[in-house]
Amino acid sequence: MYTSFIGLSIELEQEERIIEALTGMDNVIEVYTMMGPFELFVKVYADNIKKLEATIAAIQALPGVQRSYNFLAVQQKKG
Repeated sequence: MYTSFIGLSIELEQEERIIEALTGMDNVIEVYTMMGPFELFVKVYADNIKKLEATIAAIQALPGVQRSYNFLAVQQKKG
């Protein structure tokens, strides 16, 4: 199982539409609005690297997503 955290810089007028699209994606587990360098922060689970890459590509292709910053988790220490 692969876990990735993705920070998204977005066009603010597209925020609700982007959130709706993200929450409809199977591998997207959590979506947060943020204060800081990203407007949205997304947690993604995928069974394999190909599914993870496909999910990240789908997120990056959403209209209004300007930039994404991907953080692949190596090992969970708590939770």
